[in-house]
Amino acid sequence: MARESFAARAEAVQRVASATSGSDPIVQKAAFEALGRPTQGTTDWLWLMLVGGLVSVLIVAVVGLLVWAGRTGAQTDKLVTVISAVLAGLLGLFVTSPPQSGAHG
Repeated sequence: MARESFAARAEAVQRVASATSGSDPIVQKAAFEALGRPTQGTTDWLWLMLVGGLVSVLIVAVVGLLVWAGRTGAQTDKLVTVISAVLAGLLGLFVTSPPQSGAHG
């Protein structure tokens, strides 16, 4: 079986999206399911990019907070907001969702 490139996969998804743009949501869902799931390599790459991006933003925000906090009268509330939002998002990636854990609410 030949390995599908990222470009070929993106082109296939774009073709399906444009072909079903005015269709019923059920038809759109069936069309995208017909494409099949992405390969493990693709999902691994996406996961690394997502986590790497969030960690990069977190590091820049923490360094910015440390540098900016040393100034007199510095308002650090926006940086603290960014840090807590990114940290919550990053931690949320590693938490099992309630349906997967069997929790009922």
